[in-house]
Amino acid sequence: MLDLNTQEAAENFNRARSGGDSPRSSTNRSGRGKARGRRGGRKGRADRWSGLTTGMDTEVLALPSEDSLPLPRAQQNPQEMFEQNMERLSALLDSSPCPAEPERSAASSWSVRQQKASDRWEEARPYHLRCLLESEAVGKPLCCFCHKPAVIRCRDCLPEQWFCGACDMHNHSKRPLHNRDSVVDGFFKAIPPSTCISRGETGIYATHEQDRILPTMPAQHCTCQDPSFTVEAGKPVILITINGRYDLRLPRYVCQTCLQQWAPDVRDLVRSGYWPASANASTIYTVDLLGGPPVDTFQELKLISPGFSRQAFAKLLEHRTLCAGR
Repeated sequence: MLDLNTQEAAENFNRARSGGDSPRSSTNRSGRGKARGRRGGRKGRADRWSGLTTGMDTEVLALPSEDSLPLPRAQQNPQEMFEQNMERLSALLDSSPCPAEPERSAASSWSVRQQKASDRWEEARPYHLRCLLESEAVGKPLCCFCHKPAVIRCRDCLPEQWFCGACDMHNHSKRPLHNRDSVVDGFFKAIPPSTCISRGETGIYATHEQDRILPTMPAQHCTCQDPSFTVEAGKPVILITINGRYDLRLPRYVCQTCLQQWAPDVRDLVRSGYWPASANASTIYTVDLLGGPPVDTFQELKLISPGFSRQAFAKLLEHRTLCAGR
């Protein structure tokens, strides 16, 4: 619109200099009435215009020529118009400051983190499942000590977790609280600490039971100067730990010098970390299970979950016992 007005003004000015008609307004008026003011009508306007142009014959008025005037938008190339507009837009974007990112609330940040963690777990779940299935494959393991075919796996003995029958009896005779698995049947099967596996002459594996002795601190009850005693299986005892129930035997010490025999009393059991659950100590449990230093497992569970009862705690221990094959 500005270009058209400029061109029309230049034409009116040239017409006025050449003595032609007075410059016309760009606005078309359909009904021309009587002009207002002291000098109305076209004559007044022409006089005013001639007064403005007096003395301008000797001067050169620098007006844009028709060749230098910009083309109307209808005559411009659309591609050029698009490029010009894009340049203007880029200049505006570069000159304007970037708006600061809105601060996220703590709730939205937490939800975003949880969503990202869930997405990462969703991506890793197939690989974790494949690793779990591979860990359940028995394969053909060898004993970590004699390199014979292994029949027992004990994760409590990591990194040496594979045992043949003979090495298992040698190593676990003094470690009755370890949880072991048999691989004879081609899969992992939990077995109690009293079960042993041996291979017969025909190459067939057979299981048999063997007494396991409660691990305690050795105590001397004889007066021999250089005692030499052996340890035998004594009366049965039930041990309760955080892993469940163990059916073991109390140790019975026999002095080879004076042939005196004795079994651990309450003092020896307490020094070994046990506490009698009955007067005759037929059932004992570890001190840290129901109220002893440094850890009181049941009381800690009560603090975390006040509704947790002793009966529920006993069922938990029973379930762990069954899962361990005892």
